[in-house]
Amino acid sequence: MSEKPIILFVTHDSIGEVRWILPFLKYLHEHSDDYRIVTLVQTEIIRRQLSLDQFHSHVLKEISEIISLGQLSSFLLKNRKNVRFILRDFWPIKATSLVTRIYRLCPNSKLILYPHAYALYSCSSKYEEYVENKEKHDASCFDLFLSNTPLDLSYWSRKIPHDRIVQMGPFGYSQWWLSQLVEYNRNSSVFPKRNTGFSHCILFSFRGPNDGYLFSEDYDTLMKTALKVLFNMEDVYLYIKPHPRQKESEYLDYLKAYPEDRFTITFENSFIIADQIDLAVNFYTSVTTDLLAMKKPGIEYFYYKGGSSFWYNDKSGKATSIFAYLDITESISSEPVLEGRIRELLESSEARENLLQKQFNSFQKVYGNVELAGERFVKLLQEKDGVQSINKKEGKGSLFHWFRVLISTIKAKFKQIL
Repeated sequence: MSEKPIILFVTHDSIGEVRWILPFLKYLHEHSDDYRIVTLVQTEIIRRQLSLDQFHSHVLKEISEIISLGQLSSFLLKNRKNVRFILRDFWPIKATSLVTRIYRLCPNSKLILYPHAYALYSCSSKYEEYVENKEKHDASCFDLFLSNTPLDLSYWSRKIPHDRIVQMGPFGYSQWWLSQLVEYNRNSSVFPKRNTGFSHCILFSFRGPNDGYLFSEDYDTLMKTALKVLFNMEDVYLYIKPHPRQKESEYLDYLKAYPEDRFTITFENSFIIADQIDLAVNFYTSVTTDLLAMKKPGIEYFYYKGGSSFWYNDKSGKATSIFAYLDITESISSEPVLEGRIRELLESSEARENLLQKQFNSFQKVYGNVELAGERFVKLLQEKDGVQSINKKEGKGSLFHWFRVLISTIKAKFKQIL
């Protein structure tokens, strides 16, 4: 009996990419017995982040075989001709990327890329002119790209050949997936149950300074004022969620001034935290839409400075984020306004419900019917399996690709010994 064809999921550097693709793989596992799913965990960063996200780690182990970088060479020697699809997030993808070398060495495979997270990247479904950039997104290195929403086309069409873009949708926002996540959480000790010693719970999520859209001095001001406002709220418990790759030095010092029995620092996924909170205060982050998928409203507390392509002008001409521009969140940039709005929302369940309905209606317009994304994914694989890859695979340079993969394997094994 011939072995099953393989889908190789190659992790990169963030838990967000795992959360994006895993619902599709789980759906495939449940609705098709055609493929063997193998996951390559490249880095200790991903391994550590998975250990902090019990639900996604549990599902990944349930539906796939997990191999380390130290096992890659032996896996390819045995299975490379049987690999049909390679899945990885988009950034970066070029000739020297490890995933490209794997792709070149698997002659029957197609490399399918997808977004780094559930983030929105633009507000227009208009195709823009494609601009080739082999240093960041080399089109000769992949076959297809799966998109979150048609509104992202303006952004992705500049980076990806138009005929490679497939509208798929964020299946992780489907009720099919979220119901499994909530059930797992409620039947286990994945995340502490709501602290009943407080009347309200708020999530505060943020990420560190970034040259593109958050200057260090603005980050400092936002952190100090946000924490001041939140801890001034009586009878409120806080879940503090830094970005998964954020340095502890960027947030621990800010929390030293506040009582430890008022907050928990967590790296758990937003969907599980949502089950415990009344609302969220976020910096500019895709946590905004994650929470709306769980029907929890949010406020975006941020300064929109710099030349970021993610800023848009609102009706008054002021810069704001994609999320606020699309009415998915409520944007606030003033400490007094933030405090007043939070108090209003905590004092009135009706006010919270009205805000949620406004934001959730906008959320549905942006993403559409995500329940069908899993079925679309399975059909795409069926259509593309056996079809010749767009890009030439083996031949010239294959020995060098083997050499680089072998070096990566040896380095990984050496690190394990140390």
